[in-house]
Amino acid sequence: MAAPCPLLPTEDRLILEDVDAPPSSAVLTVIEHKPSYRGTVVAVGPEVQGLSVGDIVQYRPYVGARIEVDGSSWMLVREEECVCRLM
Repeated sequence: MAAPCPLLPTEDRLILEDVDAPPSSAVLTVIEHKPSYRGTVVAVGPEVQGLSVGDIVQYRPYVGARIEVDGSSWMLVREEECVCRLM
């Protein structure tokens, strides 16, 4: 778990912490790493309606902005860029 998020999103934006891909039980090691485009919601803007802190979401590729503060990294995305909430 990363450090507490020092960011407060505005409007319909979310701050996401990366979710690592689930560990593989396969014997072979995958060399190529592909991003998962998944994140845990750590902060929500005042206009966000369908998601809350702690939700794990899948978001579209190539959206949002990566933000780094004091060595920690988060994704800033709009609520509409999230395609689903993972159960």
